[in-house]
Amino acid sequence: MEPMLNTSTYTVPQIVVFGTGCTLWAVLYLILIRNYFRFRFIEMPLAAAASNFAWEVLWAVVFTTDMGRFVDLLNKCWLLLDIFIFGAVLHVGVKQLGIERLKRHFMGLMLAMMLAFGVGYYWFTRSGFDTATGLTSGLIANLIISGLYPVMMLRQPSLDVISPAVGWLKMIGTGLITVFAFMFFPEGQWFIKSMGLAVLVMDLYYLYLLYDRLRNEAAAKGATGATGSIA
Repeated sequence: MEPMLNTSTYTVPQIVVFGTGCTLWAVLYLILIRNYFRFRFIEMPLAAAASNFAWEVLWAVVFTTDMGRFVDLLNKCWLLLDIFIFGAVLHVGVKQLGIERLKRHFMGLMLAMMLAFGVGYYWFTRSGFDTATGLTSGLIANLIISGLYPVMMLRQPSLDVISPAVGWLKMIGTGLITVFAFMFFPEGQWFIKSMGLAVLVMDLYYLYLLYDRLRNEAAAKGATGATGSIA
């Protein structure tokens, strides 16, 4: 039987760092689901949702991590949570689209994107380009998420539906997984490391944009309260 933790390949600190990063992503998913029920809005860019769901189906059902049953269980927990998230995207994600013609084909577009990402990630892994933990393809999925998050946030008319906690959990969770990459690959594998660092830079930029907009909106509300109107 596969061990709970594969300490013959990975050290306990490496597993702890990786597992903590994964757990923070699970907490992030719970916040997304809570906010969907609260606001009937899902805070996940559409293409990122399709990519992320495809990755999680593969690494929870088709591929198995070599880090042990505990991390494999985390992948399955991710999938269960992401089933709700992707379902929420199919339900209300059309609100993120500004092109009417695309809105008419929204469901088909989302399913086609999910299938395309799934085929790509499957053959990427089967062709030997991924690690035994899905780290490379997982960071590719993270690049898509982090690259699209600022666009999604800035297009919203109100930040009431955007949770700063999601931005922090996303950055810290993936940051810890990147730390794991540096721990496990002390030399080489700079493609993986550079992707993790790129995600970190984009996540920091997203938080800067988010808090800058929050400050500007708070200042505008303060000015409105002081003068009664803004010219």
